[in-house]
Amino acid sequence: MAVEITAKKVQDQLRATFYPALGMLGIMVLIFIACTRFMAKTFGAGHFLAIVFYVMLALLLLFLAMLIGRIVLIEKHPALQPFGTTEKLADRINTGLHNPRYAAYSADGNSLVTLITDDFIVSGSDFVGLLELKNLKKLQATFVPEAFARARGGEEAVQKNRDRIASQAPGAVPNAQYDYIIVTNTDGKMKRFSVKHGEMEQVLNVFQSVAPHVEIDPVAHNI
Repeated sequence: MAVEITAKKVQDQLRATFYPALGMLGIMVLIFIACTRFMAKTFGAGHFLAIVFYVMLALLLLFLAMLIGRIVLIEKHPALQPFGTTEKLADRINTGLHNPRYAAYSADGNSLVTLITDDFIVSGSDFVGLLELKNLKKLQATFVPEAFARARGGEEAVQKNRDRIASQAPGAVPNAQYDYIIVTNTDGKMKRFSVKHGEMEQVLNVFQSVAPHVEIDPVAHNI
């Protein structure tokens, strides 16, 4: 096993999903503080416009406090309900890493990209997005060959393709090559997982072995 997933890693990943909203709310609070002070100084604290800004600022502060509360109490995140706690989820992934059907790591070997076991598939960029194989319905293999990109647009297209893959595949670097599988669960929800270039056949064989009920769609080419 090249990496170990800890409860802290799961928590940090979940908390990171709140940071963009936290940043936006923080900026809005600062703006409304400035606007409220301006209104109070210009028209007086009892003026209708000043009161409106006071109320809006209070609401923003309330939302900010609620968001911070969710970040602090991350173990109560709804996405964790199927797994119990971050520790239980981390333990399950680590158990799978000890005996994987397929495991892909980043170029430096320090980050998990995709893990497939007898029971589930999970992305290193979305631990709580773990999917039970028994709940999957369809799978589509999507290739992004550099030869195809080069034929279509030369070296510039190849580099753009690499950059896009690097931005989308956890742990990928600009000269790394990833293909994808797109899985659909029984609820019709779709999710994409990265597969190292040249390992797609291995992954498809794994699915045929451990999840023969999953329908494998014709291969798609996508650059």
